[in-house]
Amino acid sequence: MNYLYNKKITYIFGDGRKDKLVSKKQFAKEFFYSYFEFKSNCRELNIIEFKENNNPYLVFVDKILRKITNLSFYIDNIYNSKNKKLLKNSDIIIATNDRLGLSALPILIPRGKKKYKSFVFVMGLLSNKPTNIIKKFTNKFFLSIFLKTFDKLIFLGKPEYEKAISKYSKHKNKLVFLPFSIDTEFWNIEKQSEKKYDILFIGNDSFRDYEFVLELASNLDHLSFKIITSQITTDKVKSIENIELINGKWSKNLLSDSEILEIYNKSRLTILPLKNTIQPSGQSVALQSMSAGTPVMITKIDGFWDEEIFENNLNIFFVEENNVETWSKKIDAVLNNNTLLETISTNAKDLVHNLYNLDLFHNRLYEIMEETK
Repeated sequence: MNYLYNKKITYIFGDGRKDKLVSKKQFAKEFFYSYFEFKSNCRELNIIEFKENNNPYLVFVDKILRKITNLSFYIDNIYNSKNKKLLKNSDIIIATNDRLGLSALPILIPRGKKKYKSFVFVMGLLSNKPTNIIKKFTNKFFLSIFLKTFDKLIFLGKPEYEKAISKYSKHKNKLVFLPFSIDTEFWNIEKQSEKKYDILFIGNDSFRDYEFVLELASNLDHLSFKIITSQITTDKVKSIENIELINGKWSKNLLSDSEILEIYNKSRLTILPLKNTIQPSGQSVALQSMSAGTPVMITKIDGFWDEEIFENNLNIFFVEENNVETWSKKIDAVLNNNTLLETISTNAKDLVHNLYNLDLFHNRLYEIMEETK
């Protein structure tokens, strides 16, 4: 019998999901974390989406908690009577990132008689190390509560998972690694378009090196850059004539997934200069680009999600540090070698379609949930 057959599942999402669900536009499904697969197999499926309630007391508490712990508390965005009732009446709760999980703690901690199972996806929980003694204590205290509250912490990057196993060995049975995967059926192009852009940069997370991208574009003024982000303002690119800037953010639906797919198709190379972190930054964009057939050049950070699988100059281009001269030379060399570009494109696409597809992700997630029953 299907383990989920009589279960009531509640997802906690960041913003943007409900808009996509009611949209008539096609979209990729990776940021729904098996929502669609579970929808047809459980008794009831609900969504809680992060939204500011503007409770002045909770807003104040959030600011204090963030300041003293270095953790992303946004309790105001989730704590209300409706969400509390929904979570308390659930059999399975899935928080789709650690910020959402932390913010739900005041609801989840007093479990009462309800024996629900709770799961949280982790990406960057261990990336902001506190520096002073007070923050170290409060950070450790709240992470201990976090670990005790959730039944499983699902890490999307292997380095952060391995760090967690080492740091929290007594909770190792709660920690699992599940590689983030993408909708390879959506991010798939059979016929390549004529290339319009030499370089594509896309993304909004705090570990993208935005200033470096601008320096790089200035240095490579013979190449065309397409930049999609909400983190670079138009005044910063006015003097850089080879940049075409689009304001884009996934949760705001400023560009449709289909439009982004077409931009991947028209780009020769996707670049991801990153600041060093244990968080698997750049993961989704890299996999989407590879799946669409556009090779990726990325900074080799400590948090690169699966170093054993990806190999430099075979299915990806690694750069050890964000040095303008190093990046410029490598980009020029790569773009002047069409045979290498085509080889990397084929190898990367095959790899992602075989190892990072949603069927594999969903099957493993279901196994994790079933093992926890």
